[in-house]
Amino acid sequence: MPRDDHSSLPDKDDRVRLPVHIIILMVAVILLFVGGGAGLAYFLIANHTTPPQITPSPQVQVTASATTHANPTAHPSPTPHPSPALQASPTNSAVPNPYPPHTGSLALNDSLKDNSKGYRWDTGLFANGGICSFIGGSYHIGVFLPGHRLACNAEAVTFGNLTYEVQMTILKGDRGGVFFRKIGTKGPYYYYSIKIDGSYELDSFNGKTSNVLQRGTSPAVKRGLNQPNLLAVVAQGSNIDLYANGQSIVHITASNTSSGLIGVAADATNQPAEVAFNNARVWML
Repeated sequence: MPRDDHSSLPDKDDRVRLPVHIIILMVAVILLFVGGGAGLAYFLIANHTTPPQITPSPQVQVTASATTHANPTAHPSPTPHPSPALQASPTNSAVPNPYPPHTGSLALNDSLKDNSKGYRWDTGLFANGGICSFIGGSYHIGVFLPGHRLACNAEAVTFGNLTYEVQMTILKGDRGGVFFRKIGTKGPYYYYSIKIDGSYELDSFNGKTSNVLQRGTSPAVKRGLNQPNLLAVVAQGSNIDLYANGQSIVHITASNTSSGLIGVAADATNQPAEVAFNNARVWML
């Protein structure tokens, strides 16, 4: 997937479990460089564990940058399938889709305070200096090596036509976002991200190269660190609509994948990043 500087880095899979003494050494290094991220590091050691539309810019094809896709050994799931137990219940069906004219049934509703809902969000410490972990009532992703992005998925469910909404707060770094219709551990997929400068980007990865489908700025995106932004995407067939804080940003058409995993991501383009997520919801259309 492209980074802001569109560097040509290999899309490699760094998901190698490390010995405990190497993990402790890595976390010690992280503590030296990421002051406020010490709480995340300590946790791991202790547990061992519609406004005006923006004119679309031309599509840009670039070589995918280095992205780690979390896939813990405990939950191998190259191509997950929906779990019948997670289909929309009568109670969930009564919760309307907040992005009209789209409707559908609420199929996933998770505060992201822990992994008790059964969606199997990825957790762990990974070899690129990244973590996925539930801390303080939120789902945190930390990436401590610049030039890397970490994607953490809900491994138990897949969706096709959907409305996917989640609250995201960038605590460190400058970029985070959501994945949807992701096949297996490394794609293809779509990636919708925002930055603290108010810009947004939608990327499409086909398994080898990444296209910037749309990028721009929007007043709907809250700027700066520690600002909660409610991101949402509506994907129905080849039609994709992006939202920020309840406001429509852009509508595009694209054909890449038709169904797959959902996930969230933190992007350490130029500096260490930490992003917190809450209140994920998905409506099946």
